[in-house]
Amino acid sequence: MTTIQNTLITFHTGRGGRFNNSGFRSYCDQDQEIDYYTDDLFVNYENSFDILKEYKKYDNILSALHEAIECDFSSNHEKILIRLGLTAESFGKKVYQDGSGNPVGLDYDNDGTGSINIDNDYNTTTVVRLSECDEADFRMILDATNWKSGKVEDYCKTQLAEMGVYDYEEEIEECTFAVYDKEDTYNEGECLTSFDKEDAARDFVIRENAAYGYVKFYYEEEIED
Repeated sequence: MTTIQNTLITFHTGRGGRFNNSGFRSYCDQDQEIDYYTDDLFVNYENSFDILKEYKKYDNILSALHEAIECDFSSNHEKILIRLGLTAESFGKKVYQDGSGNPVGLDYDNDGTGSINIDNDYNTTTVVRLSECDEADFRMILDATNWKSGKVEDYCKTQLAEMGVYDYEEEIEECTFAVYDKEDTYNEGECLTSFDKEDAARDFVIRENAAYGYVKFYYEEEIED
């Protein structure tokens, strides 16, 4: 189960604000991995351009290298690499590039976070985890009209309150995480126990279910009136 701290948050830097200046950062969305924003990009090996440039006068070699790259250097292409004194590692890692072949600062293999830098302060998309945000980011998320979940809003308000920023404190909804027994051995609507923190409720459920050897318990978030 993904904890609220690991929620993916998207920001965009471009023109905006009162005077439509560059470098204006704004909240865009949540729960989208950085790869979601790569439709207009291309994947290539980071050193491909420099290596291919050396052999641009040799059509046969160039064609063989292009084929090797497209096939991710399968065993069928070992001969051409050995002949040129190259290995698959010579081409570096896979990265995203724009239409002109320029790197945009994002590896093909990533953990869902990262930045796509198309034009610095004029067009950069960044995905971070909610736990990596600072005070300015929390305010930006809360003040934005774009959709964000109630849990994300409450997390931002709580973090701001802990920083001594109380502008949003009165809006925080108090909640608990109640643990229930699937076999319904308690009165209807009565929970087995409850916790103030989701992590504690989750750990309790995992531990007890492991002890029973099957899924007997579960937990739910409950908003207090």
